[in-house]
Amino acid sequence: MKRILFIAAIIGVLALSATLVAQQVANSIVFVDTQLAIAAHPAGAQAKTLEEQARTEVEALQTELQTLAEKANAGTALTADEQSRFQTLRTTILDVQQNYATQIGQTAQPALDAVDAAIQALAQENGYLIVMDSGVAGQGGWNLVVYAAEQLNITQQVIDRVAAQ
Repeated sequence: MKRILFIAAIIGVLALSATLVAQQVANSIVFVDTQLAIAAHPAGAQAKTLEEQARTEVEALQTELQTLAEKANAGTALTADEQSRFQTLRTTILDVQQNYATQIGQTAQPALDAVDAAIQALAQENGYLIVMDSGVAGQGGWNLVVYAAEQLNITQQVIDRVAAQ
């Protein structure tokens, strides 16, 4: 009888240990929407504004370039001024895109740093072994993650941590 109780106790302890280990492993992988967290930071919002300005400016230049290209493709000869403008527009678009890319990168850097620090701190505090970007995990022709429980999403915790800094 003692032997049966002893075996039952061992089985109980093993079952409890297995449950605890399974819970630890299940919660060691979490997800965060880094784009949402970056956008919540003031520098991220400024970078978003710059992105919109860039898009507006580049689209206006591309529209003008497209008009000249359509005229030339229709068989109408471009004047010397139009040819010069066409060449200027081509280089200007590239320059504007590069300048904005640099500005956006510099403006967004504090948000990137803050979000990265918040993710690392939360991971260390909570024992997360892997933190995946939910936006990146869902991209491509196949999904890296086809399902993740909502409680594994730490985006709001990251946003809260960044806002508290």
